[in-house]
Amino acid sequence: MNTPCSEISILFGIDITTPIYQIPVALERVAANFPSPADDHIESCIDLNKHLIQNKDATFIVRANSLSMQGVGIEVNDQLIVDRSLDAVSGDIVIAVINNELTVKTLMVEQGIEGCKVWLRAENPDFASIYLGAEQELTIWGVVTWNLKALRQQRSQHHGQHRRKA
Repeated sequence: MNTPCSEISILFGIDITTPIYQIPVALERVAANFPSPADDHIESCIDLNKHLIQNKDATFIVRANSLSMQGVGIEVNDQLIVDRSLDAVSGDIVIAVINNELTVKTLMVEQGIEGCKVWLRAENPDFASIYLGAEQELTIWGVVTWNLKALRQQRSQHHGQHRRKA
């Protein structure tokens, strides 16, 4: 389903043989300070597989190809974790299929005098929300549960070898 007009690309499913990495969780909450590296400040460990994935058989990672959801922090090339086993509710960010095209939008369900109205809200004013016409078919492919967004830019091995002191 990855066409030039698609707003997402399917990257891969979740591999059930992924090794478990126990990542320490600091006891202290961090505002702007760096937590102490002392062992007595470690509360527990977290397994990111268990933390990020509720149903491995129904979980996929997709890549965003649009800025239509920039207002909620989703940008081009962001990797989104999508759970296909969840029932989408109004306000969820979803991967939707409209006329065989994938899109990522916020699902809106409104109950009014004329009945239930379902539409997909773009989270960037430069992009139009999608109001379905009678000829359009909508399928919710899955619910976006996480955005795997890198906060540090990837650098080549030759640059950035020294650390800054806080």
